[in-house]
Amino acid sequence: MIPLTSSNTRFAEQRRKEAKLVDKLVAIGTQAKIEVPRIVVIGNQGAGKSSLVETISGIQVLRDARTCTRAPIECRFSCSDQPWRCNVYVRREFISGRRLPQALVEEYCIREGITDTSDIDVALRRAQHWVLNPNSQLEDVRDMTLDHLIQDHDNELPFSQNIICLDISGPDLVDLSFVDLPGFVQDADPELVQLIESLVLSYIGGNCLILVTIPMCDAMAAPLVNQSAVRLARKVDPHGTRTIGVLTKPDVVGLTLSTTKEQDMQLDVIEGRKHPLKHGYYCIRQPDQKERTRGVTREEMRLIEETFFLQTIHWSTSSHRHRVGTKHLIDDLSTLLSRMIDAHISRFEMEITARLSQCEARLVALPSPPMNPYIFTLDCIISFCSDVRSHVVGIPKKGDLSQLNIKTYEQYRVEIYATRPLFLPFEDQSRAELWRHLLSTWYDEYKADGFIELGRAGEIYLNEVRETIECSRELPGFVSYSAAKTLMQKFQRDWGNITLKCFNSVHSTLRECIEALIFQYFPHHPNLGNEIRHAVVELIASQREDALKLINMMVQFESVPYTQNSGSLRDTVHDWLAKSREIRKRSRQTMTSTRDYKFDRTKLKRSNRGVGAASQQSIVVNTANSTTSAPQGTSSEDDQKCEENNAVAVPDRPGHHNLSAEDLTQPAPHDDYEEELKLMADVQAFFRVSYQRIIDNVPMAIDHGFLTPFSHKLQTFLIEKLELSGEKAAERCANYATQDARTTSQREELLAQKTRLENTRRELLNFAS
Repeated sequence: MIPLTSSNTRFAEQRRKEAKLVDKLVAIGTQAKIEVPRIVVIGNQGAGKSSLVETISGIQVLRDARTCTRAPIECRFSCSDQPWRCNVYVRREFISGRRLPQALVEEYCIREGITDTSDIDVALRRAQHWVLNPNSQLEDVRDMTLDHLIQDHDNELPFSQNIICLDISGPDLVDLSFVDLPGFVQDADPELVQLIESLVLSYIGGNCLILVTIPMCDAMAAPLVNQSAVRLARKVDPHGTRTIGVLTKPDVVGLTLSTTKEQDMQLDVIEGRKHPLKHGYYCIRQPDQKERTRGVTREEMRLIEETFFLQTIHWSTSSHRHRVGTKHLIDDLSTLLSRMIDAHISRFEMEITARLSQCEARLVALPSPPMNPYIFTLDCIISFCSDVRSHVVGIPKKGDLSQLNIKTYEQYRVEIYATRPLFLPFEDQSRAELWRHLLSTWYDEYKADGFIELGRAGEIYLNEVRETIECSRELPGFVSYSAAKTLMQKFQRDWGNITLKCFNSVHSTLRECIEALIFQYFPHHPNLGNEIRHAVVELIASQREDALKLINMMVQFESVPYTQNSGSLRDTVHDWLAKSREIRKRSRQTMTSTRDYKFDRTKLKRSNRGVGAASQQSIVVNTANSTTSAPQGTSSEDDQKCEENNAVAVPDRPGHHNLSAEDLTQPAPHDDYEEELKLMADVQAFFRVSYQRIIDNVPMAIDHGFLTPFSHKLQTFLIEKLELSGEKAAERCANYATQDARTTSQREELLAQKTRLENTRRELLNFAS
C-alpha cells in the first residue's frame, strides 16, 4: 500500500493540528464571520470532482442523475492509528434561504461509526434527503430505507445551501479538509444555473484555495474561460493566486492520443506553458466505470494510478513528475493550506475571544434559575404590585397610566362641554340672521373671524323656549319647574354615555398597562405570568362593577337641579341676562333710529348709501348719527314718496316682513320675551354649575372608586389566588418559577457554545505556543 503522505513527521503533526483547528472553527460557523482558509472543489458535472473525493477518501459518493451532488459536501480527513472510520453529519447554516445566527449553527448526526464503505451510500442519501426536504423530521430520515430514498423525490429542493459533512479517519489518511460543491449543469434552466453560481461564489471568495477540476480533453481545447468553473474562479481570483487546476481523465484522452503534438498539448498545460496559474496544474487518474463496478479498493486505485503515469511515456518523462498523481496533489494542497492557516491564526484568536465575550454577555443577560422558588415568587408579586401602585399614583415617565388618564379626562371635559345649550336671544333663526354681527360677543362658536354661520346643532331660540313654557301647566306669567327641567334634560341627555365612554377608556388603559408590566416582569416565567394575568382580570372585573355604581350615581346626582353655590349661579344668571338684554336693546335701537329718520333731500342721499351698504353686508347698519352736508335743491312730491319707500326698505330683511311706514313711527314696544330670557339664563347658569361639578366628580370617582382600590387590593389578592400558603405551596411555587422552554433551550445552547469556544481558544493558544 502506498500512503498519500507521511504522517510520522513533525511537519505532519503540525498539519494535523491545523486541520483539526480549522474543522472546529468551521463547525461552529466561524466562516460566516471570518474567512477561514479551506479548499473548495468546483467544476462542471462530469469533470471528475466525485472521483477526486473517492480517490482521497476511499468511499463511493452519489452519482446517479437524481442523487448527484446537490448540496455542499465537506470532507474532513484525519490521520489516526485506529481503523478506517466515517461519520456523517448535516450542518444547518440556513433556514428558508436565510443564514442562521452563528450561535444557532449546529451539526446533526445522520450516522456515526461507519466502518464498511458500502454503508456510506445509504448514509449520504439520507443526509441529502434531509437537506433537500427541510420540513422532514430528522428521526424519520435516519430510519429511511434505500428503496424509500430512491423513490421519494417529490417536492424536494433542486439544491441546498446546508452542508453534508463527512468525518473520515484512518491510518493512511492525510490531515486535510475540503468542500465539494455541486457541479455546473450544461444547458440547464437559467434559474438553476444562477442558483448554482450563487452557491459557488459564496464559497470561493476570501482565503480559500480553489480547486478547478477540468477534464484533460477540455484543457487541450480552447479557450478554458468558456467553462463556468474557470470563469467564476477568474472572477474572484483574477490573478490566479488562489486557483489550482486539477486535470482529470487523462486515460480517456490517452485512448485516442496518437500524435506527438497531442502529447505536447497535455504537457503544455501541466508544465505551465498554456493557461498558466501561479500554483500550476496537477493531473490525476481516477477509476473508470469498469473499475468502479468491479469494486476496486482504495489501495488498488492508488496502484492503478501510479502504474498509469509510469507506463505512459510522455508522463513518465515529464520534467513535472511532481505534478502527476493524487499523492503529489494532496501533499502540495496540505502545504499551501498550512501556510494560509499560519497567516490567519492571530485573526482566529481575536474572533474566538470576541465570540466568547458575546456568548458570556448573553448568558449573563438571561435570568438565572431561581434558587428558592417561594421567595422568588413572593418577591416578583411584591415588586409587580409596587410598580402598579406607582403607575396609578403617577410616575415621571412619558406614557404612564396617570398621564394617559389625564388625556382621557380632558377629552371627557371637552365632550361634556359640547352638550351645553346654545341659547340665542332672538325669536328664531331668521331674526338672528339679521343681527348676526352682534353674536361675536356671544358663545365661542360665534367668535371666529369672518362670516358668522348660524344653524348649528343645539341652537335654541326664544320661540322654542316659549313653546316649552306653554306646554307646562302654570298660571299665565309663571314659569313652571317642569319647563326648566325639560330644557336641562336636553343637555344632560348624553352625559351617561359620555361618562361610560370615559370610564371604559380608563379601564382599557389599565388593562394595557397591566399587560405591559406582566410582559416586563415575567418574560421568562410564563406560568407565573399567566396566573397573575388571570387573577388581575378577575380583580379588575370586580372593581369595575363597584366603580360603575359610583360613577352612575355621580351622573344621576346632576339630573336634579340643586346647588349651594348660589353666588356663582346668581352671577351667571346676571351676566347672561345683561348680555342678552344688551343685544336685544341694540337691535331695537337700530329699528328706532329708522323711525326717527327725517325725509329731506340731504338724508335721502345718506339713506341711499346706507341701503347699498346694508345690501352688501346682509346686516342692518345703524345710521342715526351719520352727518353729511346736504346738496342744494328741493324734492318733489314723488321724491318724498321714494324717500319713504327707501326708509321702509332698510329693515326689509329676514324677520322684518310686513312693516309699514306707520310701524316705524310707533314707540319701541316692551320686550315680550323677558320671561323666556330669564328661563334661558337660569338653565344656562345651572349648566355651568353642573358641568363644573361633573368634570371633577367623575374623574375622582374613577380614581378613588376604581384605580386606587384596585392597586391597594392587588398584592393581597394575588397572594391568596396563587395560594402561596398551605399544602403543596412549595410545589406550586416551583411551577411558577419554571422558566420558559425557549430560555432554557437558549441557556443550554449558549453553555454548549461557550464550552466549544473555550476549547477552541485553548487549542488556538496551544497551537500558537
